Amino acid sequence: MTSSDIQASDEEVFNYTTVLPVKGEKEVDEALLHPGSYYFPFEFNLPQRLPSSFKSKHGRLRYFARMTIYTPDGPHHERKSKFAVISALDLNSEPDAALPVENDTYEAVGSWCCIAGTVTASMKLERKGYTLKEAIPIYAEIKNLSTRRIHSTKVSLIQ
Repeated sequence: MTSSDIQASDEEVFNYTTVLPVKGEKEVDEALLHPGSYYFPFEFNLPQRLPSSFKSKHGRLRYFARMTIYTPDGPHHERKSKFAVISALDLNSEPDAALPVENDTYEAVGSWCCIAGTVTASMKLERKGYTLKEAIPIYAEIKNLSTRRIHSTKVSLIQ
C-alpha cells in the first residue's frame, strides 16, 4: 500500500431510532396522516462519553438526526439535520494521558553514491493529553552528523 492509496471507512457511533405515534381518524387509518399539519414533540439523550464532532484533512466525525416519511404508494422522503457534539474529556479518566511521548528518527544526507552523513532528530512531549489553551512544551534535539548545513527545521501540530 502506498501513501497515495485512499482509505475510507464509515463507523456508526450510536443509533437511536423511535417510531412516532401516528393516530388515524378510524381504525383502518391507524397509521395514516391525512392532509394537514402535525406536531410530534420528542427528545432523546445523547450517550455518555460521546466523541466530539470534528473535521480535518485526515477524517471527520459528524452527527445528524434523520427523519424518514413513509408513504403507502410512493417513494419515502428523508431529511437530515446535522448537529455538533462538543464533549468534555476528563484527562484523569484516560490512563495513557499522563504517559510521555517520544519519537526518534534519522536520515541519511546526500545521494546514494555520496552519503555525507546522517541527521538524527528526537522529539519528546511530557505527556499525551493536554487541555484547551494549555501550552504544549516540545523538547526537540537535532544532531547534524553530516558535512552539510541544515537550513531550517519545522514542527507541526496536526489533528
